Amino acid sequence: MQNLLGWSNCFQCLGTFTNYLGYLRSACHAQGCDAPPVGHPALRLAMISIVKRELYQAKPKMFINKSLVSDMVLSVQRGWEDINGAALWLTSYIFLLRLPSEALPACRGSPDNSALADKQTLIWKDGNEICLRLLRRKNRDHGSGILRRGCTCNLRIRKARPAAYSTEVIESSIVRQSTHMCPVHGLWENFWAGRAEGEQPWYHTIDAAGARLRMRELLQKLKVPAAQRYGTHDFRRGHAEDMRKSGCTLAEILKAGQWRSAAFMSYLDEAAMDKASQSTSTCIMTSHRRYLSGYGVRSRHAQRRGVHRLASL
Repeated sequence: MQNLLGWSNCFQCLGTFTNYLGYLRSACHAQGCDAPPVGHPALRLAMISIVKRELYQAKPKMFINKSLVSDMVLSVQRGWEDINGAALWLTSYIFLLRLPSEALPACRGSPDNSALADKQTLIWKDGNEICLRLLRRKNRDHGSGILRRGCTCNLRIRKARPAAYSTEVIESSIVRQSTHMCPVHGLWENFWAGRAEGEQPWYHTIDAAGARLRMRELLQKLKVPAAQRYGTHDFRRGHAEDMRKSGCTLAEILKAGQWRSAAFMSYLDEAAMDKASQSTSTCIMTSHRRYLSGYGVRSRHAQRRGVHRLASL
């Protein structure tokens, strides 16, 4: 127990300590040895001390949204980025990938090729869709299955419009999109179509730290504020936030990112969600009051008409 308490001094975040404590318990049970007791008073005091030290400061949420990804891809024309880097950013955004473990090992090829069956990430084209399969994925025992992305050159944009008694009224319109952001005509035709079967363009040339540094340098060239605060996970977070803004339901966002719990809410802009919900509530209340007011006026007019009719009899 003394060693465990000393180990707790290495942690700045209570959540990280509790996670690692859980991993330690699982390892002890697997080896058949004594595990740290749950609810032990000494462990509780250690957790309280982590909180009181106040060494952990949550990082602000950063979002690499579609417009920013577009600028990163178009920076190839300025000579600030090459086609390999642009394709890495676009692949991570389109498929909501965790860049270090899911995007960097990407390999061109389909599961039908038995020689590529052990590859972590396979990407191929099937008809008018670009497909991706992850052999392993966080919180999913059997990988990702096949993720499909179609052409977005003519994309139907959905926007939620608050109504008097419902927020489910949806407006839709077809918006012409730039082809360089299209999974099929941009990502596949400009990059993956030119790769050989079994080729992994990033796996042996760049690591996670190098990708993060390269991304931040590009964001600085694009004059993005606080460029050093961005991380490679922000492509996944930015796409989830873009889906929310476009009117996608929470179920659709869950499916796109393959989240299995409400933990995906940490990827969204909570302040914007709160503001939107307050605005929707205000619209509903205002419409309801107008309706009631109009109903009262119509009722008084009806009563007057009834009085006049009785007087005329």
